[in-house]
Amino acid sequence: MNLSLSKLPVQILYLQIIVLGLLGFVGAGLFNPTILFEGILLVFFIFNFSTISKEILWVPIFSLVYVVLSLVYAVVLNGNHVLDFFLIFKSFIYLVIVSQFVGKKSLDPEFTRKAFLVVLGLFFVKYLFLMAQGTPRQSIRVFEESNFELMLLSYLFLLDYNNHRKVKYLEVALLLVTFFISGSRSGLVIIVFLIGCIFLRDLSWKNFLILLIFAPVGLGLIYFIFLNRSEGDSLESIDRYIFFLSFLKEVKTWTFLDFLVGSERITALSPETCGKFTYYTKLFSFKDDGTCYSVMLHSFVIRVIFDHGILGFLFLCTAVYQLVRKSGFDRFISFLVLMVLILNSLSVSAFNSVYAMLGVALFLISCPRQSESDDQ
Repeated sequence: MNLSLSKLPVQILYLQIIVLGLLGFVGAGLFNPTILFEGILLVFFIFNFSTISKEILWVPIFSLVYVVLSLVYAVVLNGNHVLDFFLIFKSFIYLVIVSQFVGKKSLDPEFTRKAFLVVLGLFFVKYLFLMAQGTPRQSIRVFEESNFELMLLSYLFLLDYNNHRKVKYLEVALLLVTFFISGSRSGLVIIVFLIGCIFLRDLSWKNFLILLIFAPVGLGLIYFIFLNRSEGDSLESIDRYIFFLSFLKEVKTWTFLDFLVGSERITALSPETCGKFTYYTKLFSFKDDGTCYSVMLHSFVIRVIFDHGILGFLFLCTAVYQLVRKSGFDRFISFLVLMVLILNSLSVSAFNSVYAMLGVALFLISCPRQSESDDQ
């Protein structure tokens, strides 16, 4: 692997994935992978720091102003814990960082191809190894909970497809098996959605026949995972439904304006709601006083509406889409990048996850394939 300064961050990321993945086989949890990946994102930022394109300047400016003003109000004036604040505003901080990467074309298709195959192989072997050992579903992972880390694999698959515009059926099969073994509902929905959209875009008689087989298989796998993860036969047995009901109780007195702009920065959930989820000890406030915030609701969609309103969620979606578009990708690929985040948002943290933002960052620093059907 040739070392060049412009490619140093992605090469570090590549080596970090391999080393941490291999250490996982011997149970060496010497480092927190999430913190290390956040460090890599900062390395990306430092190596790509330069003038930001005027076309996307509105993204970091609005995000930074919003974060700073909210920080002064919530932490300095109201005395909230700074770590609680940053957890709630992390997605906007990520936007300030990744907007720096637009137009920095330092990731070539060959390197992306190599990274995708290595990461796919690592995930497949590690997941299969853990499953064979009888490891509980929630502990099947390479770095972090599968709901988070599978977004990075999903983005590598999509980026590699964009570079070559063809799908290899063996790789698709390995992806489906890997995501199925993980037991991640959001992960399986994402990969089935991506593969389905790609087959529909490149529709031929061969792909049409494969799609006839893939559709029922993919949907069947999703149904099996949802059924297997449910602890009963009713909606009340699904944890995300319980979180959603708690959200509805929190906003039952909200006006239309409240839904647009969210709650006061930052607002704790009611003691009644916090009391329901005492087993999520790590998600309580850093004040350690029994207070909890929207992170307790898991699903980023309802978290962001509670904290930042519908307008905040629309801003995040628009910003990510425009950053990818201004990096030279067509509407189809930009839409799929955004949809990975939205689908993951229905379950967990998506925009707040470093694995998602690293995936987005790879698109922003890539040399996109020029398409003749850019506006399709």
